[in-house]
Amino acid sequence: MRPILKRLAIVAIAVLAFAALFATNAKRQVIISKSAGELIGTLGYDKWRVRIIVTSDDGQGFEGELRFTYTRTSLAPDHPVFHRIRTVPPLVRQKS
Repeated sequence: MRPILKRLAIVAIAVLAFAALFATNAKRQVIISKSAGELIGTLGYDKWRVRIIVTSDDGQGFEGELRFTYTRTSLAPDHPVFHRIRTVPPLVRQKS
């Protein structure tokens, strides 16, 4: 896979994983979980930042934040929704 396509695939997976962390319970509260069965807590009304780190053994990664606002009537992305913080080097050093 070409490097740029690989990076785009990684970003798409990260965004999909972010979306999967949120669900609504019987009280119509937004709940956050690490996985299907591990509840972290409920989301209160406020501005939120979710920090993600995307890494790869052989490709350059990044650290950034997804930003959104949760109100009584909506869960809306801030603009810009993604803020890049830094570039993360590959986890495995390449042989020369």
